[in-house]
Amino acid sequence: MLIQSCISSMPTKWIANFNSYGSSFNILALIVVIITIPAATNRADQGLPKFTPSSVVWGNFYEGTNFPQGVSLLMSFVAVIWTMSGYDAPFHLSEECSNADIASPRAIVLTSGVGGLFGWFLQLVVAYTVVDIDLALESDLGQPYAAYLLQVLPQKITMAILALTIICAFSMGQGCMVAASRVTFAYSRDECFGPLSNITKRVNRHTRTPVNAVWFNTTIGIIMDLLIFGGPLAAGALFSIGAVAAFVAFTIPIAIRVFFVGDRFRPGPWNLGRYSAPIGTLACAFVALMVPILMLPSVTGSDLDAAGMNWTCLVYGAPMTFVTIWWFVSARKWFKGPKINIQHRMLGDPAAALDSIDQDIERSSTGSSGRDDKALDDGSQGQFETASIRDVPGPPFARISNLWLLYQCRRGRRYLAVDAAHKKYGPLVRIQPDHVSIADLKAIPIVYSQTGGWTKSKFYDAFVSIRRVIFSTRNRAEHTRKRKIISHIFSAKSVSRFEPYMEANLQELVRQWNRMSDAATRVGDEYADMDCLQWFHYTAFDIIADLAFGAPFGMLAKGKDIAEVRLTPESPPTYAPAIEVLNRRGDVANTLGCYPALKPFARYLPDPFFHKGLSAMENLAGIARARVNQRLAAQEKDVPQRDDMLAMLMEAKDEHGSPIGREELTAEALGQLIAGSDTTSNTVGALLYWCTKTPGVMERLREEIERAVPRGKDVPSFDSVKDLP
Repeated sequence: MLIQSCISSMPTKWIANFNSYGSSFNILALIVVIITIPAATNRADQGLPKFTPSSVVWGNFYEGTNFPQGVSLLMSFVAVIWTMSGYDAPFHLSEECSNADIASPRAIVLTSGVGGLFGWFLQLVVAYTVVDIDLALESDLGQPYAAYLLQVLPQKITMAILALTIICAFSMGQGCMVAASRVTFAYSRDECFGPLSNITKRVNRHTRTPVNAVWFNTTIGIIMDLLIFGGPLAAGALFSIGAVAAFVAFTIPIAIRVFFVGDRFRPGPWNLGRYSAPIGTLACAFVALMVPILMLPSVTGSDLDAAGMNWTCLVYGAPMTFVTIWWFVSARKWFKGPKINIQHRMLGDPAAALDSIDQDIERSSTGSSGRDDKALDDGSQGQFETASIRDVPGPPFARISNLWLLYQCRRGRRYLAVDAAHKKYGPLVRIQPDHVSIADLKAIPIVYSQTGGWTKSKFYDAFVSIRRVIFSTRNRAEHTRKRKIISHIFSAKSVSRFEPYMEANLQELVRQWNRMSDAATRVGDEYADMDCLQWFHYTAFDIIADLAFGAPFGMLAKGKDIAEVRLTPESPPTYAPAIEVLNRRGDVANTLGCYPALKPFARYLPDPFFHKGLSAMENLAGIARARVNQRLAAQEKDVPQRDDMLAMLMEAKDEHGSPIGREELTAEALGQLIAGSDTTSNTVGALLYWCTKTPGVMERLREEIERAVPRGKDVPSFDSVKDLP
């Protein structure tokens, strides 16, 4: 147990490796045993047929209890329930899994499925080879399995199989220790252990695992092991509750989902679909049947004594009675449900998520990441102020070369690699020779302070195409100048003047969706299939183009990603997919930003990623040039000008009171397109996803809009909806 506790106290990745090796060994050992027993059995040397006849295996009923055969049959499930109770382990470890909403249920199904299948094979092997069941159960060894092996195998093979069993048991115990420690940690996080919770809910700042919970369980386990000296009655009374407790605990949420929540249940991406309710009903019925069976003794009448009594009803019932009384007397007054992370909170109440961020940070630990946030917050600011960059930890190659980060960006894994580095090295990580990544909320006002002296790095040089805009400007004075030029565009008064252009494009979106819906109806379909995110891209790009360039691209009208391009003001027009161009431009700029000196030579690299990305940057600049040229040409012909972003930029004055030049005007207009297009469409897509996925939201939203918006108005005005709850 002490060795298992040491392993369970290690970092999550190490524990995962131990469990992977242990699980693989268990499966391989089980396969070896299933093959070895029938292959090496010595029943023939005992004058018996090599295998028990099928007529005996399937036709005889072993009377192992004093109960009728039907009850005895149900009681035979006790061993199966005991051995298969470990499938809840993936649930307890889900907070330490990546992609837990898929990985955890899949692991539960595979654990129970593989265990059930191979367990059935092992039961068949035992049934076809066992010589004398009573002799195995009553052997002086006190181990029926070992006694059975000695009946059917030579001694050396028996010892080898028992050695495999011991190793498998150790691996299983270590897995149980990990799962149990996470349960203890979860209860502690919910303050269920009173003052002790402050100790057992802490996450070790070095391993980022609940070490205190592990050793708390170890202490309790060692104390319980002392019951062995009290004889089999005391130990059996304790161990008998395992199956019942696990069964009941695992079935309660299933029963709530099936019988109380019903259609309000929000399934995850890996679920049973339409079979969920029927399977859940069968599971609850089976548990309701088996719980009383699990509490029955094997003998009755005069044969029943203290040693033969099944004490589960007392050992399980007494603490459950105490917990029930505690709930009504105290816990119901302060326990409002389990503590959940921000991502879970966002599924139900986004406002609550935002309100709780500060509380989540100040907690001594979080279940979602396994990181001791309070410990990081307490020490990282001082480290940031005093440490030399040479003392900041990080991946070895990243400390000496920009190529490590460039390689991660090229693979599209920068965010994953940097996050993994923070989990390994802490809140300060050196990801380039002159670049420190900071993961500490307290550093935000320091780094982004207007008076802090921190300026943008050379990373932003890779984003410059026509000329620097407010986003890519690294000079503080130039940034201040540009901010004065464009800040008035985003005032509430100015934005309200843009509403007619937004409404016109939204009307076009509604018209296109109505057209697709009518087309589906004409062919007898109840719904029209569409990629909403793609249409949100079209809408955002057309609105931003309408405001920043004086006219939409026409993506909504055409139903496709297309925009006019001019590589120079005098070039003939060509056409390119603006959304694809913007995505490629972002990918290559993020990559080259790690090594800006490479940008002039990047198009000559053999990797097509670079020359295609740089071509995308040129095309994006060409889109801006084409649109601005059209607008300026109209201005020169005294065509009445629209009141939009581009008009405001054209009216802007520099520090000398002169209008900004064509090149800067084009660059700043392009900056608005880059900043406001895909960000807007992705956000709207996410909002639609969560509104449709969260039960009750769409109905409530529809009711509120119908009350506030006049009938027949497809696109409501801002004033009519700004005060909706």
